[in-house]
Amino acid sequence: MLIYGICYYYGKNNLQNIYRHIECFKSIMKNNDIFCLNIMIDSNDKNLHSAIMDDFNKLLMTHYILNKKIIITFNSGGTVLGLFNTFKYFENTDKTNYISFFEEDFYPINKNWFIDSIDLLNTGKYIYIGEHISERTPSINNNNLVKEKNIIDMDTSNIWNLSFSKILKEHGCKLFNNLLCWTDGGYYFSTIDNFSKIFEKIGNFHKGNREIKYHHEIDGIILGEVGFPSQIKNYFNFTSLMRNKYFIHKNT
Repeated sequence: MLIYGICYYYGKNNLQNIYRHIECFKSIMKNNDIFCLNIMIDSNDKNLHSAIMDDFNKLLMTHYILNKKIIITFNSGGTVLGLFNTFKYFENTDKTNYISFFEEDFYPINKNWFIDSIDLLNTGKYIYIGEHISERTPSINNNNLVKEKNIIDMDTSNIWNLSFSKILKEHGCKLFNNLLCWTDGGYYFSTIDNFSKIFEKIGNFHKGNREIKYHHEIDGIILGEVGFPSQIKNYFNFTSLMRNKYFIHKNT
């Protein structure tokens, strides 16, 4: 079974992003597959959460999405927090179930992402499959795949003048040989079993403060896109698909 999840920001509320993913889901779905909508909102108002839940249940029903789960979360951690919430909700289902998880404005352009991700997991070499921007990756093999990326120089080259390593260590993130190893953050794919193994080793996937509103650079990039795989590298290998062969990132 596939659990097809997206992280959706209610503050932006671009429904077109949901519609695109619904079409992608329908193109590969089988009878028991589940569409999981993880909604991030800048409010802890439970009445508002309830109203949003009703609205989006109706939206998914209108698009004939019958097997569905909606998770509403205070917006503190972005995509990696959404991935963690989705994993925890389905944690006790069949360990062979797949989770694919996307940023809301990042979506497949063909069906090969699903087939090739499964094939990679079946090699037993990788704990999860991500995605890479090919032009930023120095080594690409003939199968349109790239391995994890070392960005040890990020502390001196990033545009935000933030110390990635310092912030990660302050949040209890253990780095592999003091290195940062990552995939780009639009897509994460693995099984319940593999995500369980990751959880056993690193605990919560996102180490940010759940009471503080999401900060793009710290929560999205450092603790999420970089911090999550950098911690995983202490225990497991991962790999990724080339973005331009499988996906598109579309902000509008």
